[in-house]
Amino acid sequence: MKFLGKQRPNFQRYQPSAIADVEYLPMNLSLTLKVETNIKLNLINNDKKAMIEEEYLSSPEIHFLLMETVTDKYDMGLKAFK
Repeated sequence: MKFLGKQRPNFQRYQPSAIADVEYLPMNLSLTLKVETNIKLNLINNDKKAMIEEEYLSSPEIHFLLMETVTDKYDMGLKAFK
């Protein structure tokens, strides 16, 4: 599968080496998204002074979003490939 291959530098996979029962495995999935934009919310205080200085307005705004899930039972048999 090309998606799960070694060609993806930001993809990490862990597989336990001592698997006794291969009918199912628990699965933890963690996805980190990087959002980069040039849009900024420049708040102005009561003295009419901007909170972001003019020199920083041209730099990109970068945020990271982490999404995680835990699957109790992930079938490893042939029925997973339906």
